[in-house]
Amino acid sequence: MVGQNCRICKNVEGNRLHKVREMMFGRKEFFLYLECGNCGCLQLMDIPLDLGQYYPKEYYSFAIPEALGKKDNSFKRFLRIVRSRYLLGHSDILGLLINFLLPPAEKIKEYLLILKRCNIDLSQKILDVGCGEGNWPAELSWYGFKHIVGIDPYMRQERKFPGLELYKRDIFAMDGCFDIILFRHSFEHLDNPWDILKKAREIISADGWLIIRTPFVPCYAWKEYGCNWVAIDAPRHIFIYSEKAMEILANQANFRIVDTVFVSDAFQFWASQQYAQDIPLKSERSYAVTPQKSIFKLKDIQRFNKLARQLNKNKEGDEVCFYLRPQ
Repeated sequence: MVGQNCRICKNVEGNRLHKVREMMFGRKEFFLYLECGNCGCLQLMDIPLDLGQYYPKEYYSFAIPEALGKKDNSFKRFLRIVRSRYLLGHSDILGLLINFLLPPAEKIKEYLLILKRCNIDLSQKILDVGCGEGNWPAELSWYGFKHIVGIDPYMRQERKFPGLELYKRDIFAMDGCFDIILFRHSFEHLDNPWDILKKAREIISADGWLIIRTPFVPCYAWKEYGCNWVAIDAPRHIFIYSEKAMEILANQANFRIVDTVFVSDAFQFWASQQYAQDIPLKSERSYAVTPQKSIFKLKDIQRFNKLARQLNKNKEGDEVCFYLRPQ
């Protein structure tokens, strides 16, 4: 037990420390994380002065968005728009048919279903915070959304297209009013979540939605793998939130959590097992880099996916979408 304060709930009782290695790039440096005895939040104790060194050019979010270079024509775009509207919940026989004959990639389908919970349409204004080079906003634009803004202070190049704007900035430089504000695997990287949420509250519409997709505790993977759990991702992930911790932050910023949906997948198993066997995520032996050289067979991944689906149903998955609305 340690006496350090939890930065979310200020608790000092029953807190524990954990030593976690940097394993994405195999640096294997140790970092201390505090596990709060009250709210359960995991948090990096000492943030490196030069955190940028842990985000090299090979970091996944710095890849140039493929959707920006795709060729388009009006008919194909029409088909994508009809299919997107269908996946967002608009009853349409043509959309049903297109989705059956020309299903979208699983990842974009997954995110359209995430957005479907907000009962939105393609014309609403969306802000993606911490979008890297803009892969996800570009995909949303490609699939028919008309007003997308992506921001990231580490973006290498700003870009503007009809309906899509990508800016090298943080949320504090934003104004205007947005219907949806997304934090897609970015909120856990931020060291000032209380200020971030307060700013988001200023620029969200009165009936808007704030969606935070992030790792989550407690979960099966944290209990099973401990400090080898891949989603800790030391030192890039500064906070791993529990529902209680997120409720505290939401209330401070005048938001309320209206839903918590579990969306974890097989990654929590195979990547954590690799870490336990000293195999970094970017190793040639990693399933992420060279599947045929990894320690896993296809049947292992299929089993992991099945287990992930079951854990999500039981609310034990390691990743969630928090849905928040202004109070």
